[in-house]
Amino acid sequence: YKRGQLSQVRIDALDALGFSWDPLEEDYQEGLAQLTAYKADHGDCRVPATFKTENGYRLGQWVGIRRTGNKRGQLSQERIDALDALEFSWYPHEEDYQEGLAQLTVYKAEHGHSRVPGKFKTENGYGLGDWMIHRRADYKKGKLSQEWIEALDALGFSWDLIEEDYQEGLAQLTAYKADHGDCRVSATFKTENGYGLGQWVSHRRGNYKNG
Repeated sequence: YKRGQLSQVRIDALDALGFSWDPLEEDYQEGLAQLTAYKADHGDCRVPATFKTENGYRLGQWVGIRRTGNKRGQLSQERIDALDALEFSWYPHEEDYQEGLAQLTVYKAEHGHSRVPGKFKTENGYGLGDWMIHRRADYKKGKLSQEWIEALDALGFSWDLIEEDYQEGLAQLTAYKADHGDCRVSATFKTENGYGLGQWVSHRRGNYKNG
């Protein structure tokens, strides 16, 4: 067909069967239609990688292939423009990072620190605590760029909460001994700034007994 070697009779016969002359183009158009519907329902094009539509269409996979094609220079400008018109997410990891960084900046401005609880969500429902956990995991796996690490360091990001908690408690206990002459801290004792030193000491004893 592409070489002009099919007679019109044969073309008509295949057309009557709904023959696919350009399956790649049809796949693109179907995915674009599904993505348009997704955005209408969800308000964005941040499709999870494993997402399937109600009719079983693998939209998450289709989206991933488009991103890969763009990185390799395999998408035409026409297709790029069509996806851009939908505000397609070409680099979801970068966008997720930037959103989390913005939310963390606000959190620190409001709370004076970056020790976000693991289950914390912002007023608009953003899971900042979960985002923090993922960044620590990425850091341990060596998946964070130096640029991202420095940006988080600038906000006083807590890379190792267990170690920081220990060091803070040790400093508070040192101050307690200087004031009281011993480390016999009662279980309910709190410092003037509200730090639960008694609880911290109890946890250390528990850790020691458990080896």
